[in-house]
Amino acid sequence: MNKDQDHLAAAPEQRGELPEPAAWLVCSVNGDGSLMVEHSTAWEQAAHDHINDAINEYDIEDAATWVVRPAHTADQLRTAIAAERERNTAAHLACGHPAELMLRSAETGAPLYCELCDDKAGRRDAEKRESELQAELSTLRQQLAEAVRDAKRYRWLRRIDSFAEWNRVGHYAADALDAAIDAAIAAQGEAKPPGVERELFEGE
Repeated sequence: MNKDQDHLAAAPEQRGELPEPAAWLVCSVNGDGSLMVEHSTAWEQAAHDHINDAINEYDIEDAATWVVRPAHTADQLRTAIAAERERNTAAHLACGHPAELMLRSAETGAPLYCELCDDKAGRRDAEKRESELQAELSTLRQQLAEAVRDAKRYRWLRRIDSFAEWNRVGHYAADALDAAIDAAIAAQGEAKPPGVERELFEGE
């Protein structure tokens, strides 16, 4: 069977919705599964009758393996393909999702938007907001840790009760003073802030 005949002998499950065939073909099956046209007729029943005659009257041995296939013209196939494409277009939204996912107005029935696309957009927005909140939380934790540290330094300074000690710490540069206070606090075993502040400090 040549290439020009391939579309004429397509199996029924491959044809989809097609118009009435232009002819019916009786085909023998080659060893590789391809088909060879043996006879053509205008009616399907006549094609089956031809096979029966080949078996019963002419004793053609392989006639029992022959098959009947509808034949359509190229114009018929082009029309069927165009109609199928139109149906597929109508069955899908511009985004490519099935038309059933279009959300419509409860009042007017007018199409609004694709529910799946809207869900995906909502998820992206939620994930973006989650990332932003995580960043904000990280900043707040850092600020809290700094506030707790500064509060401990302030409490340590308040406990200085001699002029000599104040005079000693007054000679430190700011960074050096902070380091000296932190070392003094560590040496004294300074208790961490009680209650909620303590829990947050320990978490850092």
